[in-house]
Amino acid sequence: MLIIFAVIFIIHNPKVRNLAFETIEQTNSPGPIHPYDSKDPGFTIISSLDEIEYIKDLVSESIFIRLNKLNFEENFVIIIFQGKKPSSGYSVKITQVTRSDTIINVYAQFLEPKPNEPKADEISYPYQVIQVMKKSENWGQEFIFNLVVDQKIILTIPNFIP
Repeated sequence: MLIIFAVIFIIHNPKVRNLAFETIEQTNSPGPIHPYDSKDPGFTIISSLDEIEYIKDLVSESIFIRLNKLNFEENFVIIIFQGKKPSSGYSVKITQVTRSDTIINVYAQFLEPKPNEPKADEISYPYQVIQVMKKSENWGQEFIFNLVVDQKIILTIPNFIP
């Protein structure tokens, strides 16, 4: 009986693992020619070279070129958009990426300018681009990606990671 309980516990309580990631770009600048124009947060996952074209107008040209050289057999990319903001001083900070079976949580902070902080009165489009290293994890399936801000899941999207 104890063995059955242990097996059920292991199956239904997969271990949460931190995934290694590296920031490729983090900006709150006025943005590219056709920025992510929604006022609401958003995020996207890029898991193959074929998908890069979809984000061409959402990120800087230098990042677009860098992503075209990325090895997608060893990495995938997550882009978090804070949304259109009325001034500078806003930013996105991804703090952690975890995996538990087929659930990947992306923990981020959406930072705002401090009241006495100088800021430019120009529209900004804060975002952060990270590459996540696949390492020895078991991939080749669909995952549920959750964007977690202030300890709440604010967005969820499915994505196949080869």
